[in-house]
Amino acid sequence: MKLLRKQRRGAQLRKFYDHAKTPCHRILLSKSVSEEQKGSVERLYPTLDPVALLGKIEQLQERFWQCAYVKPGDPIDDVNARHGAEDEVHTSPIIATVAAQVARTYPRRYRRTKKPRAPRTWRTRKDPFADVWPELRLQLELNPAQTAKDLLQNLQRRRPGQFRDGHLRTLQRRVREWRLQQLYWEDLLHRESPKPFSDSDTGRTR
Repeated sequence: MKLLRKQRRGAQLRKFYDHAKTPCHRILLSKSVSEEQKGSVERLYPTLDPVALLGKIEQLQERFWQCAYVKPGDPIDDVNARHGAEDEVHTSPIIATVAAQVARTYPRRYRRTKKPRAPRTWRTRKDPFADVWPELRLQLELNPAQTAKDLLQNLQRRRPGQFRDGHLRTLQRRVREWRLQQLYWEDLLHRESPKPFSDSDTGRTR
């Protein structure tokens, strides 16, 4: 769609668009294009197949990415040299196989493609519970039902002025990580523990 005009009323901006048209139709409606050129476009338009054009564009894109990553002497480079011109699109099984391998190894990345974010393993602030965490962990092992809020209130009573209410979220994360680790070890021990024998294991019947 093409923007025709804008209308502003105070802080509100309203945009008016033309009816959607393809670039070909806009060329035919343009006054700056000669009639001879319009006739050429009209004769070309019925012969175009959008599905075939899309497939050809995808093949050309794949070839472009192969050229971007494949080095001279690689299998796909040798195959292209034997098949002929560089501007032709070949679909031989060897090229298709190597192209699939290149696509898996080197995924497409454009200018606007966001870089994959690695999980953050560093801290931006000093951990306020680094010194007292062994003590808190012992309390959790003795009484796993304790909440992070109970632990923080006990710390505030024993060490006034050192811990604030704003530290609750940090302590909750640490307690959650501890609980997940405990569940992991319990599940691992449960899987590795031997099962008792039964009559069905020995083949006996009652």
